[in-house]
Amino acid sequence: MSNTICPRCDSENIVKNGNTTYGKAKFMCKDCRKHFVKNPVVREISDEKKELIDRLLLEKIPLAGIARTVQVSLRWLYSYVEEKYRSVEKEIGRRGGRRESRVGEEVGQIEEEEISLTLCSSL
Repeated sequence: MSNTICPRCDSENIVKNGNTTYGKAKFMCKDCRKHFVKNPVVREISDEKKELIDRLLLEKIPLAGIARTVQVSLRWLYSYVEEKYRSVEKEIGRRGGRRESRVGEEVGQIEEEEISLTLCSSL
């Protein structure tokens, strides 16, 4: 193809390979088999859409349904859910560590109080 170069290997051995759902031409490099689009547009997902996705996730709606409704790619939604899962996992780990240490302190205090009560009552 004229003046189309593979972004991976810089080869000019390129063929047209259909269109995207947005109508842009897709290409494939015959040398490294890379599929790509000329001048890709990165679509930023708005905070409002992310909040809507968060609410829909709480309703236990299937991911494919959420992707269709909110008009995001299923691939992006999977990575977003994975990111959410990791952040919640870290938060639980942080809170869990604090709770365990407080519980240990409380148990130690209770044991000390029981020992002192036992000593006082035996006198």
